[in-house]
Amino acid sequence: MNIEITEATAAEAALVHHVMQAAFSQYSQDSFPAFAAHHETVDDVAAAMHQGGAVLAWLWGEAVGSARYRLQPEHFIIERVSVLPEYQGRGIAGAMMSYLETVALSYGYAHVELMTRHSLTKNIALYQRLGYELVETDPATGRVWMTKRLEADTLVLA
Repeated sequence: MNIEITEATAAEAALVHHVMQAAFSQYSQDSFPAFAAHHETVDDVAAAMHQGGAVLAWLWGEAVGSARYRLQPEHFIIERVSVLPEYQGRGIAGAMMSYLETVALSYGYAHVELMTRHSLTKNIALYQRLGYELVETDPATGRVWMTKRLEADTLVLA
């Protein structure tokens, strides 16, 4: 299986949005707190991409994953890691994360941060396998923050 990761262009914001919506469809829209991804529009995705960027994961010429990132003064933040449900468990999220870590290094960041929900234990386990550490939990919102220190000599471009 040959997973290709590419930087998403502004013209691909609708595709990034489509993959994200399809991936997040497995999560209830009635959960608390609500998943903001359920309510994002293509314009919202395009605006978020303007604050950093996005990547697409391709398998056999089909976009099967997407993720966004934001460039903050002190932080490289990964958001909305999304893999179509029928392609989960095939290393696609890990390939996107590795690619994004390389992007972070190219911008000079030494750390990467992300947020997920405490209830998404499979996501937390994936991020921990990839070297992320849990740094904060907010019981009121059910959100957890994770971080990883990057080392240039240990990353491989996916």
